[in-house]
Amino acid sequence: EWKNSERELLMNVRIPFNTTAEIFIPASPKDEVKENGITLENSSSIKILETTNTYKRISAGSGEYKFRIVKH
Repeated sequence: EWKNSERELLMNVRIPFNTTAEIFIPASPKDEVKENGITLENSSSIKILETTNTYKRISAGSGEYKFRIVKH
């Protein structure tokens, strides 16, 4: 589930029990990306795999995640 506006993108992601997933988050390096109010760099449940000019690729374990991307 996601919602997109001019200033921000909200993404809700559900990963089934006992699995991991790679998630591509559309964000530039200038954009602020948080999961439940915590930056990706400070999250204990998320590992950043790659950052490009157009997206961040992360790895996450089972659970529910609420991403907020503020566009700059």
